[in-house]
Amino acid sequence: MSCLTRSRLRFQQPRQLNHIASHDSQYSEDEYRDRVGWGHSSVDQAVGFARIAKARRLVMFHHDPNRRDEDLELLLTQAVDVWGDEGEPPLLAHEGLEVDFSRDEKRGQ
Repeated sequence: MSCLTRSRLRFQQPRQLNHIASHDSQYSEDEYRDRVGWGHSSVDQAVGFARIAKARRLVMFHHDPNRRDEDLELLLTQAVDVWGDEGEPPLLAHEGLEVDFSRDEKRGQ
């Protein structure tokens, strides 16, 4: 949970944490090719992990501190494209982010 603590995510329905995957997504696929083994993941890998885990939503974290907001939005766009239409679209973790699971509870999931 340390990644969630660092991002200061606050969950409205903590018992439903299995619905979310929080994953390092520091690099684009092009960037990752030159950084294999550095201990970070690409956006495509993060989406793949979330899909394998059957998560309904991906929260992308561990952003390069040198990236501008516009750069992060491009990574998010890439993740949304790879994610497709199933589940809620990916999110970029940021300080103060809150994820509300009450909609899932109301649907009986």
